[in-house]
Amino acid sequence: MVACYIALTVALVAILQAFAYRLWGAKKLTYTRRYTPETCFEGETVVMTETISNAKLLPMPLVRVESMLAPELKYIASRPGERGKKEAVYGEHNSVFSIPPYSTVTRRYNMLCEKRGYYALRAVNITCQEILGVREAQTAEADINAVVTVYPRIADFYELADLSKNLMGDVVVRRWIAEDPFMLRGVREYTTSDPQSKINWKASARTGTYMVNENDFTADIKLRVLLNVQADRYYQTDVDPDCIERGVSQAAGILQYAVEHGISSSFASNSVDSPLGKNQTGFGGGKGHLGELFTQLACLKRQSRMDFRQFLEEEAASGLNDCGILIMTAYLDEGMEEAIEALRMKGNLVEVCMLNRTPGTYTTSEGA
Repeated sequence: MVACYIALTVALVAILQAFAYRLWGAKKLTYTRRYTPETCFEGETVVMTETISNAKLLPMPLVRVESMLAPELKYIASRPGERGKKEAVYGEHNSVFSIPPYSTVTRRYNMLCEKRGYYALRAVNITCQEILGVREAQTAEADINAVVTVYPRIADFYELADLSKNLMGDVVVRRWIAEDPFMLRGVREYTTSDPQSKINWKASARTGTYMVNENDFTADIKLRVLLNVQADRYYQTDVDPDCIERGVSQAAGILQYAVEHGISSSFASNSVDSPLGKNQTGFGGGKGHLGELFTQLACLKRQSRMDFRQFLEEEAASGLNDCGILIMTAYLDEGMEEAIEALRMKGNLVEVCMLNRTPGTYTTSEGA
């Protein structure tokens, strides 16, 4: 009889706890994931932090969180009880939690970002299991917003030493020799080479010597980098991915150099839209704009949305003028040369940087 009562009690407890977990198991259970920092360069490490909170009296003995990671992101996970041993995991991330009432569990992982890209995780699967395992586990999808943007590797000085040096030299010189009469930087003493129209009479009367206005330099000289994501005109995607990746790296170096030298810069390509939209930026300067440029390069897809000749024709038709234009391409044909000449006719300084093809990849007989 006692055994019967014990069996009934156990059965009742099992049924009640299963009922309780069915009603409240997934409630007041929150999961978040974030990357710190949210931006980095190729080859750098970020910290992935996942936090799960149980804001109720009911304990959660077994919660499994499952998600997929891009293969370009590789993390190191420590096995429980093996502090000195590391396990490299690729493409998949599974976490198992046991969470007491009104508790929060946080875990951190160092993650290596091997390739440039925009990596966004919007949802994970969360499975909740009750204590005795009487009923089937509940699985639900939870929305999250974990994003890390991996900037491309910036080409080093030696790679950029001969890259479009004529264009960059012309742009830098024009940036610093063209004074803007509407931008007053201050006053200085008069020299015989100064025109009398620049004399500041109020400052001269105050100091007792002739003083002239000193104008700041114009910021109208601009740089626009145009990257062709086609390594061959007859193929839209990934004919020579290494060649395009070198171009992305070199474009990052050129744009960084320009922004650091006070040149208003922009970027555009003929690639398909990225997760952030059309792959181009407006002109601008400063660290914030440089981050925008790097973000566009991080998001760049090696697939074209239009032929590069047509892309250059659209640039020429846009009214772009008085600008330094660097065209980065793995090939050059007659139609592209005509579009380049149209850009020059509008007063632009145009240079073409030929990207080196990888030996052994397919090249058309007419390609460069």
